[in-house]
This record gives sequence, C-alpha cells and structure tokens, in this order.
Amino acid sequence: MNENSVAGLYSTIAFYAASFQYFVTTGDRQYLDQVKTDEEEDLSDYDEMAQYIAGGVAWFENPKIVITLTTDQPTKSGSSYTWPSTVVFDYGKNVHNAQGQTVPVPSTGAEKPQKGYMKGKYTGGVWEVTIMTYDLSNDS
Repeated sequence: MNENSVAGLYSTIAFYAASFQYFVTTGDRQYLDQVKTDEEEDLSDYDEMAQYIAGGVAWFENPKIVITLTTDQPTKSGSSYTWPSTVVFDYGKNVHNAQGQTVPVPSTGAEKPQKGYMKGKYTGGVWEVTIMTYDLSNDS
C-alpha cells in the first residue's frame, strides 16, 4: 500500500474505500486512521458517529462507500497525482437505534455517483489521499 508507485496509490485508494466502508458499518476507525489524508479532510468530524455505531446505540441500515477510478492511469503534476473517479457515500435509507426506532437518512446527493477525482501525494513514505467531488447535485 505504501509503495511509491501508481500501483501503491491504487492500493491506498482501495484501502481507503474499504476502511471507510468498515468504519460506517462498525464504528471502528482503526483501519481508516491508517490512511493519511490532507488537512482539508478532517475525519474527526466522524468521531461522534463512530461512538454511536461502535457502542450499538445507532447504525446505518445498509451503508455503501464506493470509489471507482474512471481512467487506467492517473495524471502526474509535480509531486501529486490526480485520478478521475466517481464516489458514492450512501449511508442507506434508514438509521436504526437501540430503542427500536427507525429514522430516514436525509438525502445529501452523495448517495448518487459524484464525479470528481482522487488526489495522491507521496510524502514521508506513505500516500496522502484526498477525495474531491465536482458537484454533489450531479445525477450521472
């Protein structure tokens, strides 16, 4: 995963998607925290959600996190790589809680494929990745 190559970046992106999926399913951040993200992507915003999920207080019905790279290779500019992608952050239709209540998850548009790109930069022996989307209201 931390190999300084396109294959290493690809592996890091795949690990990031899988670890985020695992996180929203279990509330366990141990794998997500192994991925270096830039300061713009503050994962501490998810701390409260992690406590609820991990503690069995609340959980998403059928979360799905998918990152699809849309070209065979990224483009390189300086020390950074940009890989066109589509991203889906679908938390499912409902949130359930330990009291037996079910609450609909509001639509944010992120549950549909969002065009964007994954940005990667190899620093300090690891890949730092960032997800960028162009337009959260995009239906394609």
